[in-house]
Amino acid sequence: MLSNYQDMFKGYEVTLDSGIVISMEWLHQEITYLSILEGLPDRRFNDALVKKLTGKGYHLLCQNRSEFRFEGEQVRRNSKEFEFLPYITCTSSWIAHTPARDPEAHLSSLSLVWFQDSWAVPLAPEVEAALKGLDWKNLASDGWF
Repeated sequence: MLSNYQDMFKGYEVTLDSGIVISMEWLHQEITYLSILEGLPDRRFNDALVKKLTGKGYHLLCQNRSEFRFEGEQVRRNSKEFEFLPYITCTSSWIAHTPARDPEAHLSSLSLVWFQDSWAVPLAPEVEAALKGLDWKNLASDGWF
């Protein structure tokens, strides 16, 4: 019975460096600065955006802010530094059909957020590398059927 259930949910799969195979359950994408009506984003705005997303239970996949900076995209106006995250904000949920910590659990899952320059899938190479390096055992939550 369990193998039939697993077959129903095969989709975009990634094998982590730890050997755990995870599958994307869903992916939501939107333009990162869709809510800005006027002006340009700065570090404080971006920090608030990331805090809002992580406060909703998403784990930030690429945590090094320098990964979000691209040459020539930081401008200065009126002594204020503007900072741009990549064009697309991606939120997603991933599942592994193995437990993260509790051996009695049937599965484990984790919700992620990241930013990339183009619509996914495929994932940007730096995002895929960060995904493969995830510490699934410590970050994911166990679940039961």
